[in-house]
Amino acid sequence: MISFLQLRYFMVVADSRSFSSAAKQLYISQQTLSAHIAQMEADLGVILFERTRPLTLTAAGEQLYQRTDELLFLHRQLEQEMWNFSEGECQNLRIGIASSYARTLLPQIFPDLMKKCPYVKLELYERNFSDLSELLQKHKVDMIMT
Repeated sequence: MISFLQLRYFMVVADSRSFSSAAKQLYISQQTLSAHIAQMEADLGVILFERTRPLTLTAAGEQLYQRTDELLFLHRQLEQEMWNFSEGECQNLRIGIASSYARTLLPQIFPDLMKKCPYVKLELYERNFSDLSELLQKHKVDMIMT
């Protein structure tokens, strides 16, 4: 199984197109970095880099690069949210809800939610289903209720 640390290492290598340059940026040895990338390749069962000068990504490497960028963004966001919770800071929860449910469902769940999660600040987006799906795909809302 690959780790977030390995994914971060992968991104630095991919961006710098060099194991030695990436190792310097990460303050680790080139051998350690190479071992992490080799382990990722073994775990995934694919080759991620063409070992040319400069390094180039394989098709699998390109796909992983695109997904890893998203994953690391979400990981940083999650860490920030957890830090905010630990500090007792207010959290935003963006909910997209279908118009038909907004008036019937929200009054039932809202009071309990506020009791259980007093630090949550709700942002509601009342839309039709297709608009809600688009908001969710673009990360404009955290969840939708349809």
